[in-house]
Amino acid sequence: MTRTAPWTAALFPTLLLAALVAGCDADEGAVTLPDADTEQADAEITQPDAEDDLTEPDPDTVDPAAPLCDPAHGPVAPTPTAETSYDAWDVVPCLTQACLCSDAAEPFLDAMLRCEPVAGGFYWHFGSVGLRVLGRHADGHCRLEVAREVEGSATLWQCDLPLPASPWPGLMADYAEADAFLDGFPGTCSQQDNCCLLDGCPKPCDVQANWPLCFDLSGGGTECPAE
Repeated sequence: MTRTAPWTAALFPTLLLAALVAGCDADEGAVTLPDADTEQADAEITQPDAEDDLTEPDPDTVDPAAPLCDPAHGPVAPTPTAETSYDAWDVVPCLTQACLCSDAAEPFLDAMLRCEPVAGGFYWHFGSVGLRVLGRHADGHCRLEVAREVEGSATLWQCDLPLPASPWPGLMADYAEADAFLDGFPGTCSQQDNCCLLDGCPKPCDVQANWPLCFDLSGGGTECPAE
């Protein structure tokens, strides 16, 4: 059996009280270092969204007279104001190259952004991109049909474009190497089909499908202005 000396038992509460007082004094003068995880989380929450800055121009700087592809132009006001489905289209001959921001393309681009019944597109080095406006939904989205053909392989999408709309980055892309038409598209797209236009391929396209492919749209090609 272990016994505690009387003087030790009397001294223990005194030492404990002194330690507590010292700890309180130390807390008052201590500098608390920020937790790295908390600091990073706060930075992510408060960091502004760069894309929002691009898609929401300052109303004081909007200039409707600016070119359509100039961010200063602002969104294009849609023409239809209610749910609409189209079964006939004004066909604009496909552009001879990807120059959708040129003066030659402005009538087609403007009609598409307004969700009017228009069909058109452009050729590029390895194929073509065609587009047709199918109509407007009650939820305020414009339904587009986009067909891309790359060296005989064709893909069809249906896309919902929020209105009012502005040109998205893919319309201004450099098509020298790759097709980027839907890059930065502000809405949603779903692939509907993929097939082959070449004879003898494993999955041939249905010739009756009536896709908005440039070589099926009448009128030849619209020349882009010289560089």
